[in-house]
Amino acid sequence: MAAKFHELRYSENLDRLANILWLLWKHRNGIVFGEQVFNDDTIWKATYQLDERYKIACYRRQLVISNEMWQKPNRGWLKLNTDASWRKSINQGAAGFVCRDDRGTFVGARFIQIPKVASPIVAEALALRYGVEFALMHNWRRLEVESDSKMLFQMLTGHCQPTMEVEVLVGDILYLTTALEVKFQFTKRSTNNVAPTVANWIHGGVSEATWLHSPPS
Repeated sequence: MAAKFHELRYSENLDRLANILWLLWKHRNGIVFGEQVFNDDTIWKATYQLDERYKIACYRRQLVISNEMWQKPNRGWLKLNTDASWRKSINQGAAGFVCRDDRGTFVGARFIQIPKVASPIVAEALALRYGVEFALMHNWRRLEVESDSKMLFQMLTGHCQPTMEVEVLVGDILYLTTALEVKFQFTKRSTNNVAPTVANWIHGGVSEATWLHSPPS
């Protein structure tokens, strides 16, 4: 049992270690006062379940707490911000994405009008897929991908099952990113300020546009 504990990553995390010690103390009290008997496997399974609940709680907290300003990617990485807009009345959408380097310098952007889109989440998934395809085309191999769609972020990171309408698109994105070093990140819409501007060009009658090295005016 001791060997298993040494394998756990939470040995370096005081908060998580405190949770585990509390659980062991609780089991000890159960044995002393409640005449309950716990073997090593029972305690191990209980600590594992607590650890999983702890990680989920931390993940949810990270979704709520977000930087209020756009953050540069890590050194040597590029950051791809994607967004989409959608008009329900005509089932039409647009996808936009912007890529910047670790100094915050503009690298590239693209706008694509999508004639037929069933829902906002489909438009968001298409925007992200177009962005990843663009990155592969230009050999951008280390990519932090940010979206302000919490649902799409959860699907891509395995925290919820993809819905039927985007199941294929999510599969495409995950397959395409196997050729990259990629980190999926959720960001507040207030920090994803350039990509929505590009995506909302649907209202200006532009069907498609691409920029490299020099940003749109």
